[in-house]
Amino acid sequence: MYGWRGKLGIIIPSANTTMEPELWKMAPEGVSIHCSRMFAMGCSTEDLRRQDEDVERCAGLLGSADMDVVIYGCTSGSFVNGPEWERALQKQIAEEAHCKSITTTGAVLDALRIFGKKNLTVVNPYNDEVSAIEHDFFAKQGFCMTGGAHLGYDQGADIRSQTPERAYRLAKGAVRKNTEILFISCTNFRTIEVLEDLEKDLGIPVVSSNQASLWAALRAIDVKAEIKGYGTLFAY
Repeated sequence: MYGWRGKLGIIIPSANTTMEPELWKMAPEGVSIHCSRMFAMGCSTEDLRRQDEDVERCAGLLGSADMDVVIYGCTSGSFVNGPEWERALQKQIAEEAHCKSITTTGAVLDALRIFGKKNLTVVNPYNDEVSAIEHDFFAKQGFCMTGGAHLGYDQGADIRSQTPERAYRLAKGAVRKNTEILFISCTNFRTIEVLEDLEKDLGIPVVSSNQASLWAALRAIDVKAEIKGYGTLFAY
């Protein structure tokens, strides 16, 4: 049986073609990934709020396949309405899917906090408005926002076409001397190939949306696996 150690469901925007392959690359043996899609081609604030109308349907479909945990796999979609909305979203998914649930934003917060660092640099592919909302979100969670950069896109097709090398250059150029930890945001932004290189070159921990999502999901279902090549987060 596929997923004999754990079945991970993900709810992602329909234009996202990055999260599934990145999770499959990182997932340990015996863990399977199963996807349900919300219709969304863009990531403007209007698109993000509209896509959540599909959450109940998507969670119910995954619930019919007996998931062990369901991930709401859209970073911006889980921070755009603030922390109370993020917690309500997690609760809604758990109720509809009849299993544990997490959001990517919740996973990222847990990942950042486990390192015990405060000076945070965030980079993302979003437009000006969504990027500003993200910076404000993390600042209100107690982080000192240090530097940062974004690409300015509001269409999923533009984001998914970016290379890991683009993510590396964006991230490396955004950090400051007092940056203690770096977060590369967006589950549709290809990053996992460069996480270890960034950590080596910058000398700080690096967290990405998909890396944190898998890490949190495995912790939620008590799967302990040695995962190498995708950053120091998996050592925790």
